[in-house]
Amino acid sequence: GEGGLSSPSAQDCCTQCSLDPDCSYYTWYKNSCYKKRSNAGQITSQGRISGKCLGHPAQSGKVHFASGCRTIECPDNFEFDAAISAAENAEAIIVVLGLDQIQESEGHDRSVIELPGEQTKLLSTLRKAYQSTPIVLVLVHGGTLALGQAADDADAILDAWYPGQEGAYGLVDVLFGKRSPAGRASVTYYTSTSELAAPGTMDLYPSQSSKGLTYRHYKGKPLFPFGYGLSYTNFQYSDIKVNSATPKACDDIKVTVTVTNTGKMDGDEVVQLYVKQPEASVPVPQVRLADFDRVFIAMNKSVSVELTIRPEFHSVITDNSGDVYMDKQAVEKGKLEIYVGGGQPDYYEAHLMTSVQVQNTQTLSTC
Repeated sequence: GEGGLSSPSAQDCCTQCSLDPDCSYYTWYKNSCYKKRSNAGQITSQGRISGKCLGHPAQSGKVHFASGCRTIECPDNFEFDAAISAAENAEAIIVVLGLDQIQESEGHDRSVIELPGEQTKLLSTLRKAYQSTPIVLVLVHGGTLALGQAADDADAILDAWYPGQEGAYGLVDVLFGKRSPAGRASVTYYTSTSELAAPGTMDLYPSQSSKGLTYRHYKGKPLFPFGYGLSYTNFQYSDIKVNSATPKACDDIKVTVTVTNTGKMDGDEVVQLYVKQPEASVPVPQVRLADFDRVFIAMNKSVSVELTIRPEFHSVITDNSGDVYMDKQAVEKGKLEIYVGGGQPDYYEAHLMTSVQVQNTQTLSTC
């Protein structure tokens, strides 16, 4: 058989085999996966796990493709029928929607964030035609999108952004279950363009002309919040600790937490730490991401993760009347609330919370 490939578990080895049309049998031994065409030469020993590959691509049928839209702009439904025909008798439907460099690029901003043309209608047409068939929506884009009805019509959404030359391999690994997805939303996904302030309006905080900009200030209800993302496995947080309950203004605050993979698959988790400042003397963001770490956790295993809150991540602007902020930033005395979990505390229910009491106020530039 093929030489041993790195593999953390027999389950992962089985998945690798299932995605290789030349593999019918696999053997996992000491974190190595051996893929074989036949079961010849099988050796039985302690710690060695072998099996027959079922349902690999050579046995499970074909992939049928249709463009659906003639261009990214998708000006009409001319090719919708071809997409419907291609999806007939499919076990699952994958619909790729989004943007390209014509729609958005450096120096060429969009005036709306909805999907172009009839893209949303293409997905809804497929949904109506095949109501019981799972539909996976793959998004290709560079900026935030308002998905409209597409968010409801899709059974799952895989956000690829602009994935690059190797992107197809990563997409296949996730779509076929070889890898658990672990990316998290790096922007806020709004429900519509109307949720945003008019172009040129840069009021960070909510005002008569704006609901606020970015996750730190936005007061509306997002479609998907900054930091959001799902996985094929589950994670549980416990035992949050800080190195000091009474830090000084310029101290780094160390936060440790235990994260356990309670699901049925190895996977990465993005551990996110947010802070709130309920006693600030000046306007501050409603929440701030202070640190994060992406960690691999094997199934049924736990890891201890240490995150750091540096002074600048809970400093405040004491005077914004000038152009230079360096000497106008300060770390204030008072309560600092700390939240750790797999997302923002207002949207991720399983987060942990603790707090510290900063002992003094100090100009940030002197830290």
